[in-house]
Amino acid sequence: MKLGDAISTVATPIARGFDATFGTDLQNCVGCKGRQTWLNQFGDAAYDFFWTRLNGAKWNKEGTMDDYIITKTTNQTFGVKAENLDEAENALTSGKATPMGRQSTINVQLKPQPQIARPPQSPVIASAPLKA
Repeated sequence: MKLGDAISTVATPIARGFDATFGTDLQNCVGCKGRQTWLNQFGDAAYDFFWTRLNGAKWNKEGTMDDYIITKTTNQTFGVKAENLDEAENALTSGKATPMGRQSTINVQLKPQPQIARPPQSPVIASAPLKA
């Protein structure tokens, strides 16, 4: 059971009691349904966040592997004798340059998860000041 559904299970009978007593319609409140949806999404995101942290980001809650983004950048350095830049570029493209070194950088990240929208704001009902 998701977080929003659990709260709804407790709050619905209470809302039904208010509706019967005061003649309101809290049981079908649109704002409450929006908060329930948001809490369900928030609960899923929190579970995913802590599950991957506690379990070494190896498996997700469905028991399958997570998606990763891997970036590998390689820089190679060449040496060439030339009188000017054009001559040096020609030597490099023609294969006459001497390889001098290679450097690789690997960056591994979990694939970003979709962001959760903020809960809808409840409309504020203005009331008239009480008369003494």
